[in-house]
Amino acid sequence: MRLSRASLSLGLVLLLAAGCSSDSSGDGVTSFAPGAAGSAPAQPSDPGTPPAADGAAGGSAAPGVAPGTSDGSGSEGGPDPVALDPEAPVTGNEGSTGAGGTGADAGGVAVIPSDPAVGGDPAFPTAVTPSAGCANGSTTQGAAQLTIRGAQADYVVTLPPGYSPTTPTPLAFGFHGRNRTHVEFQTIDASGIQTELGSRYIMVYPKSQGGPGWNFDAEVPPSIEFFDALYAQMTQNYCVDLSRVFAVGHSSGGYFSIILACRYGSLLRGIGTVAGAIQEQMCTTERVAGLLIHGPNDTVVNISGGRGARDQLLARNGCQQGTGPGVDALCQAYQGCAEGFPVQWCEHTEPTYSDTNGPTNHGWPSFASRAIRTFLEALP
Repeated sequence: MRLSRASLSLGLVLLLAAGCSSDSSGDGVTSFAPGAAGSAPAQPSDPGTPPAADGAAGGSAAPGVAPGTSDGSGSEGGPDPVALDPEAPVTGNEGSTGAGGTGADAGGVAVIPSDPAVGGDPAFPTAVTPSAGCANGSTTQGAAQLTIRGAQADYVVTLPPGYSPTTPTPLAFGFHGRNRTHVEFQTIDASGIQTELGSRYIMVYPKSQGGPGWNFDAEVPPSIEFFDALYAQMTQNYCVDLSRVFAVGHSSGGYFSIILACRYGSLLRGIGTVAGAIQEQMCTTERVAGLLIHGPNDTVVNISGGRGARDQLLARNGCQQGTGPGVDALCQAYQGCAEGFPVQWCEHTEPTYSDTNGPTNHGWPSFASRAIRTFLEALP
């Protein structure tokens, strides 16, 4: 049985009131043991060895990993546009059948919307759920650190103009791409993200733990621990609306946002990703709204993995075939999804990125931040 966000919030408040201390998973977040069903693949003995193929939509094998590939302005060694996916985990997952086993690739399924461009029904709004931090009054922002596995884990917090420490405010996590930093994601890579989301939400930009990205086998466990601890830190110290917690990310950060949606449906209201892909096949039953953006000419993360992530959300949200207009002219809103859990898919052809093979549209397109903000803001 799914616990409501209000129940989770009440439990957290009661624990804090009782003076209970919490570790990295003591904030109501379920920590998955590596190797368990629905968890990250077990770590290989040599994380740098050539990978097996990752799962892709429609049951076909997605590309493997190119060790040492950069996620910044270029890539080391130049990934083959068909054979290599440098963001796939070092040991791949089983092939996905798309849409939770339907074999759908480009069709998929998603909410009969009252607003056909977004989805959801404002007649059934999600109640505001204040976090324990609404009693703490913190207005601190800027660079900060936690300690994860004995190492310093950096992050940056920004507060929207007019933030009130007693008014529940949405919270968004921003996850950077491989070989990039949290600051680069905020200020360079995710163009417009701070303006579009940071002007409305509490933003937290963590720096990856365990490696230069979030989703390789050795990176997933410390990344999950960091999310657990940072979620607790943010909700206990800032006045967060627990019913509106989001994850956005690019490339490896997009993978990780999709992993979090798979594992933490009880905590996340929605995700917005660019150039992410499916990685984990076994997800919780809780639903998460999602806007996924990908370029068909992406030579770094093949679009088949993005379609697989889309199909996974469509299946979880009970969506059907058929689409309508989305939040941007390049986006499609799937119809028939469970109330309040829309799914949108956007394909673009903006270059926005170069590697040794030449221009590729792996980067963050110009419309992405606005589209993600419009999508998330419209959720009931």
